[in-house]
Amino acid sequence: MIFWHLYDGAEGLLGVFFVAKKDGRLRLIFDTRVANTYFKTPPPLVSRRPAPSAVSSVLPVLILSVLVILSVLFMVFNCPRGFLSF
Repeated sequence: MIFWHLYDGAEGLLGVFFVAKKDGRLRLIFDTRVANTYFKTPPPLVSRRPAPSAVSSVLPVLILSVLVILSVLFMVFNCPRGFLSF
């Protein structure tokens, strides 16, 4: 066990021990439950995914864009030679 005192007089504790693995080697374990109480609680996680309402508002534009691209590609590859040349 490792003990310490913080500047405000609070005491800390860190447990250190070993556990045997299946193959006989030892695993070093730190019991940090007491030490973790000194950390601030993290802010809530923010989802990086768009809201469903945002996707539904963009979806028709996306579908239309894909259809326009596909129709242009269809015209280019199915027209007689020289009719649509770039």
